[in-house]
Amino acid sequence: MQPLPGNGAITAGGQTKTSPTTIPTGSGLKRTVVVSTTPPGATVRLLDANGVVAEGVSPHAFVVDPGDYGWEVQLEGYLRDRSLSRSIGVTQKPADTVQVELTPVGDMNDIVKRADSEYSKGNCGVAMDLYEQVARPAGMRGEASMIWLESRYRLGQCAKREQEYDKAQAAFRAILEVRRDQWPAKLELGLTACAARSYNDGLRSFREMEGPYLGGVSAEKKQAVRVLARYGAAVCNHQDYERQEFPDRFTDLRESTVGALEEFIEAADALEGKVPADAQSTMRSALQDAKARLLRLQRGS
Repeated sequence: MQPLPGNGAITAGGQTKTSPTTIPTGSGLKRTVVVSTTPPGATVRLLDANGVVAEGVSPHAFVVDPGDYGWEVQLEGYLRDRSLSRSIGVTQKPADTVQVELTPVGDMNDIVKRADSEYSKGNCGVAMDLYEQVARPAGMRGEASMIWLESRYRLGQCAKREQEYDKAQAAFRAILEVRRDQWPAKLELGLTACAARSYNDGLRSFREMEGPYLGGVSAEKKQAVRVLARYGAAVCNHQDYERQEFPDRFTDLRESTVGALEEFIEAADALEGKVPADAQSTMRSALQDAKARLLRLQRGS
């Protein structure tokens, strides 16, 4: 990055960018991008694939090498805004302007509605930014507490989808710290640990789901939750098996995984018509996934 007249050096953490995107040989071209916000005065961070490259106060000009960039904009009293990546290429005009219309902070419902909309469209990066802005209510009672719990759960799901496993696990743990009866968060916590290759942590979470941890779960749900814990453990073992460099050498792990999947499917089928309404969707998805995994193993893939 180069210093800009009137703007000072464009830096990240006080350091100029030391590894610019490679420019095609002989081109030597730079592009000036001005990030402007309504209202002005927002902190603007320039992002590339590795994170924050530089920052300034809007309206602010960045002199960049051609490449893919994003923009994160933050101003007190307004929702944080993060753009999707856009390409700045050598064939584009030398100067470009990015205009960002900031949204005033409304009540918690407004933030959650916008986050849910982004989540439904698969825009997990934007949705996570919004869910993180949902403040935990004092006392954790009433509708506000349920909104917060749901926002943490969606945040965790998004982070898991984006493979930000530490953030996902932190979100699920935050739920469980205040509501131990939130078994979906416990299930997702275990699945996230296994996705992050922390198999022992994942399996421990599923063992806890089958044991004393269920003290806060109603009697009618306990049986379904225990069966789902079997599913989680089977998935964890299957992921461990599939990620081995030479899986054919791990016949014991393969056979135990096949057995665990078959036991879950049998137990889930035995519960048909007895699964509580708020667990039916999770059970259906788990059953479908388990059958697909079992088929892959039986076919030797």
